[in-house]
Amino acid sequence: MNTKIIPFNNPALTDGIDAHGFIPHVTLDRLCVHYGNYCALHDVSGIIFKGSLTAVSGPNGAGKTTLLKTILGIVPPTSGSVEMAAGSMGYLPQISEFDRDFPIRVIDLVAMGRLKPFHFLQNPLKTHRQDILNAMEQAGIAHRQNHLIGEISAGQLKRALFARMILQNADLLCLDEPFAEVDEESRRGLMSIILHLHRQGKTIIMVSHDSALVQNAFPQSIVLDRKLIYWGGTAQAPLPAAMPAHPHSSQMA
Repeated sequence: MNTKIIPFNNPALTDGIDAHGFIPHVTLDRLCVHYGNYCALHDVSGIIFKGSLTAVSGPNGAGKTTLLKTILGIVPPTSGSVEMAAGSMGYLPQISEFDRDFPIRVIDLVAMGRLKPFHFLQNPLKTHRQDILNAMEQAGIAHRQNHLIGEISAGQLKRALFARMILQNADLLCLDEPFAEVDEESRRGLMSIILHLHRQGKTIIMVSHDSALVQNAFPQSIVLDRKLIYWGGTAQAPLPAAMPAHPHSSQMA
């Protein structure tokens, strides 16, 4: 179907943004996503601008992870469309998506951030070792570089994934609950990395259940409950903590 570009002056989409001169990075038009007979997202439209910092909130089962995966092209829309500006994309998934028993070292996991598609024989540790070590140092995981991922804590695995994301140097970064199972000190350090990447001009979309963090650090918010509840400035966003979990929440977050 044809994509309808939603105008900048639509107050439902641009509340809290001076949209003059802003360029759309992601445009969603009447996006619907189904898993079989289950509707994960219904009729979601809006614009994420280049260089913006946006939180995605909502109860369990609201379609937050589905939204990220559809933007990234991992999950296809059932109907509607996603229009992307040119550029690269990076993804920090939930750690539950990783097989912790897979025998890979932390440094090798991080090095995957420099792998190019379809270049399976390349060895980033030979050509980008210093960049890899710098990213690990920035994320606070360099001291665990030779450990297997099954030997480190969940919080340390998150740091390794942050290091991999830094190496990707992508224009659009999608983070899915990056602070789950992370202690407060680690969370502050990882949040500083997010803000640093944003100051570099990255477009960042992050799923979070932490309303206080969203209010304090994210100028823009999307609130979902399988449909769009709110899209605009965070100061006016409804608090998702008061929203009950959907009865099908066990199927998809």
